[in-house]
Amino acid sequence: MPKFTKDNQPAKERGKSERTKILEALRRAGITEDGFYDLLIGRAIDPDDSFALKEVLARFSPVKKSVLPSIELDMPEGLDRLGKADFVLLKTLEGKIPPDVQKLIMDGLADAARIEDVEINGKRLDAIKKALGLGQ
Repeated sequence: MPKFTKDNQPAKERGKSERTKILEALRRAGITEDGFYDLLIGRAIDPDDSFALKEVLARFSPVKKSVLPSIELDMPEGLDRLGKADFVLLKTLEGKIPPDVQKLIMDGLADAARIEDVEINGKRLDAIKKALGLGQ
């Protein structure tokens, strides 16, 4: 497989953004971007059009996304994954970690364990192939 160099780059296959497609469609309909906003506001102040009002409000004052709290843990050094999971569970029971954050940490530990298992099993499979003379 050839290496990428200054002269050997993948083709740019990115299409137009949704915003560009919408603006082009508005132009074809004879409406400018500002005209579209004027139309949207006109519909939003119409008492019979609650959809447009919701759209305007969602953009004017979007709902804030929740942010996980910052947590500092003094996890002892040298713990294996099971020890780390026990530590996190204990801190959750003590009220030092919220349950939703505990779930994220535990999911992360489980993901790391699965990745490690795949790597270990791959090495074992390679060793078995080599022992059987199946080669690489």
